[in-house]
Amino acid sequence: MINYRKYNIADLIGIMNSGFCLIHCLASPLLITIGAGIISNKWFDIVFLFISLIAIINASRNTENKKITTSLWLAFSGFFISILLEERYNWMQYSGYLFSALLVVIHTINIKNFHKCKYDNINK
Repeated sequence: MINYRKYNIADLIGIMNSGFCLIHCLASPLLITIGAGIISNKWFDIVFLFISLIAIINASRNTENKKITTSLWLAFSGFFISILLEERYNWMQYSGYLFSALLVVIHTINIKNFHKCKYDNINK
């Protein structure tokens, strides 16, 4: 039976995770000032990294486009390094925003590529 799904679930999870991470990072300073300090816990970062890693592993398995796979891994590596070094170097916080946004964009491109490949395979 042919799978007619228009997206890769791993990409949707990656988009949601990276989007939530970006919102979390942007909202943290405001939430900390109003007393919600729990939001700045490092465990949030670890959970976001872990979910992102799982999503990228699965998205990489389901795409044939090596540029997308390489881009996903480079963006994840940059995001990982940014999270690790953001306490030491304040500017790494901004690179984390950039890499998180890049992960959303690359997962979105991969969904479009996934749909195109599935459509091309159905017409053969």
